[in-house]
Amino acid sequence: MYTAERIVSIRKSIPLRFAATLLIQAGLIATIPAQAVYTHLTGKPIVLQTLPVDPYNLLQGYHLTFSYQIANLQTLEKLPGWETIAPQLNPQPKAGDSSSTLDLPSTSFYVILQSPDQITQPPQPWKPVAVSDRYPTRLEPNQTAIQGIYQQGTVRYGLETYYIPEDQQVDLNQQLQQVGQASIQVEAKVGTDGHSVPLGFWVDQERYQF
Repeated sequence: MYTAERIVSIRKSIPLRFAATLLIQAGLIATIPAQAVYTHLTGKPIVLQTLPVDPYNLLQGYHLTFSYQIANLQTLEKLPGWETIAPQLNPQPKAGDSSSTLDLPSTSFYVILQSPDQITQPPQPWKPVAVSDRYPTRLEPNQTAIQGIYQQGTVRYGLETYYIPEDQQVDLNQQLQQVGQASIQVEAKVGTDGHSVPLGFWVDQERYQF
């Protein structure tokens, strides 16, 4: 039998435990960068084309690593606006400067992407149509601009590496091996500042959620 004092104590402890749970959850949410949350809520959905890869090299351990078509310098060099960015990528060292190439600063730029004419399933990737050294002031309704960072010959968009839960690895491995050296479409959202966050990706007809 619970005494009256014990019942009151239990009733008081329930709100405290509930509040503690909420505080823990709030703390976990707070660890997510505010910018990423804002982009996820308000960004424009896009689809990016990855480069063909060996499925045995794509999934390493618990992590999936992508290389994108718009990270290929040969692709970027053909786009309008590249002539204004190229001189900034490999600055010539000053006379008497003995600093290592590892000390070279990174260079940010923006790739203007345009949506495909048709909606398909799986979705078609957005097409790069131009590059700019700053965020464009005017974009068409079917366009957006994603920020890239160039450093030491590599272009990154913050969408390259993802953690894959163990319970999804077997199925994903099978899918990758069946498809072979094929490209993968990655879904993301891009904010009005060019920052992007991942949503999921397609392997053939199968979609995986991040």
